Amino acid sequence: MWLTGSLTLTVGLFLCALYHRTTAEIVLTGMVVAVGTGVIQGTSNAMIVSVVGADDQAPANGMSGMLGAVIAIQGLQLVFVVMSNQSNVMNGIAFYQHAAFTNGYYLLTAMAALGVLISTLMPRVERPADALAD
Repeated sequence: MWLTGSLTLTVGLFLCALYHRTTAEIVLTGMVVAVGTGVIQGTSNAMIVSVVGADDQAPANGMSGMLGAVIAIQGLQLVFVVMSNQSNVMNGIAFYQHAAFTNGYYLLTAMAALGVLISTLMPRVERPADALAD
């Protein structure tokens, strides 16, 4: 499921790069991104439960959350760096051109694709019931 979620997120972000001019396009592509993100978040705890011993699950979940937040913060900063190349500043407020959003979505797509590649290197996840039996 993790890989399915990662692929769905990547496809959704690519669609966002192509279709983000109208409200309907943003809503529809956002739904694809939301499904991919939800699958990833929903399966991450099950993955930790299946590969980490019972005594280490709380620290592993905490580290997973912290690492996810750090990566999200750094990724968001990179997106704004890319977007700032196509912006106009008026009275201290940046107004982003269409190309800025397109390039920002392409960068997010590349990040998600990198996540897919990394995901293929992860070991297969056991079912939580099988992990508890060990």
